[in-house]
Amino acid sequence: MCIDLIFTRAFFYNFRLFTNPADFVQLLKDRFTLTPPTEPAPLPDDQLTLWTNRVLIPIRLRVYNVIKTWLETYFSFEQDASVEQALVDFASNEMSKAMPGPAKRMVELITRTSYSTSLQSSTISSSTGNMFSNLGLFDDHHHHHVDSSTSTDRYPQSILGKSLRNTLKKALSQNSLTVVHVNDFDPTELARQLTLMENSLFCRIRPNEMIGQEFKKKVGTSQAVHVKAMIQRSTQITSWVSDTILNEADTKKRAQVLKYWIKVGDACLQLNNYNTLMAIRSALDSTSIARLRKTWDYMSMKYKAMWEPIYRATDSQRNFAEYRQRLKTTIAPCLPFLGVYLTDMTFIDDGNADHRMSPGGKQLINFDKYIKVTRILNEIDQFQISYKLFEVDEIQKFLKKTLESVEQDDQVFYAKSLKREPKEEDPTVADKQ
Repeated sequence: MCIDLIFTRAFFYNFRLFTNPADFVQLLKDRFTLTPPTEPAPLPDDQLTLWTNRVLIPIRLRVYNVIKTWLETYFSFEQDASVEQALVDFASNEMSKAMPGPAKRMVELITRTSYSTSLQSSTISSSTGNMFSNLGLFDDHHHHHVDSSTSTDRYPQSILGKSLRNTLKKALSQNSLTVVHVNDFDPTELARQLTLMENSLFCRIRPNEMIGQEFKKKVGTSQAVHVKAMIQRSTQITSWVSDTILNEADTKKRAQVLKYWIKVGDACLQLNNYNTLMAIRSALDSTSIARLRKTWDYMSMKYKAMWEPIYRATDSQRNFAEYRQRLKTTIAPCLPFLGVYLTDMTFIDDGNADHRMSPGGKQLINFDKYIKVTRILNEIDQFQISYKLFEVDEIQKFLKKTLESVEQDDQVFYAKSLKREPKEEDPTVADKQ
């Protein structure tokens, strides 16, 4: 990526951290209305003309282009709406006198931007019930994420039999989801549907959700709506995996469910879906599941061999070195593990000062910090691409209802784990529980 684009993105993604929109507009106005030097004496007419052509006009064009880029690409309804009128006044007055054509286009652009961003913000807020910043924010690089091709000829055929489809429909209509066992689903198809579900959230994440540790703020005050939704969904998946395993009182049946989730994990790995894979790994690594020695003893070499690459790909050793290396050579579509990005963003934010001193002792904005942030945002951006998979409505509805109602208390899981395989037991006790 060229230096100019990196710099532009870094500035517009982060400028609200070291200034505010109102001050930014004022600085642009001051720059646009630059006056010619008067010291040691006013410029004679010929030099004034030269100064105007070589200095003032290029500066004014740059100011125009900066505002245009801001409005077209990085304008946030929630954060920047307060300066709309100031921009209109500036375009209608100072800019109109100097550049009437561009000024007129600027006013039209402000009007379009205001309507577009307010409409998007209204739609998003009403659909989620949350107050947060416009999702259209920073869409300069996001248009390529939507596959313009309507052909689904190359999509893999969904794996869902007629009988299970009908069972799902009935279960959903009667709100009796327990009649459907997780093993009823083909593991590859379940991996696909979980991938679509999580990737849908991932593709909606915008830079403002990741910047300034926005994702650490409380729900209701944080703009990181989709980051938080994705974290919650991953937690739900982890809990669901644990729940399905621990629900089986019989050791062999418990082992079957464990094997099933390893197969789902393997399918996620083939789909480059590291986020769901990590959620599955978290469940199988949890104390409640990892301690089930008798259950794990049923794992054949086949499943141990299947588990090994999953384990390596999600290993946190050396700051997720194996995972990071895989990601470098992975071609989208890919669903990265969001947690690594959140950790990296926190590390950059905490480990780099907002300002630095120049050799002359002047305090400067530490722009290198924002360049580092932007490089991570660019990596996230390159993976925000839809999977070419069919969404199976019945499975999606089943997953949504199941995940939203699943038990999430680790203490409850541990108590159930002890019930399934007590710490010190008569070998005949566990299976009688």
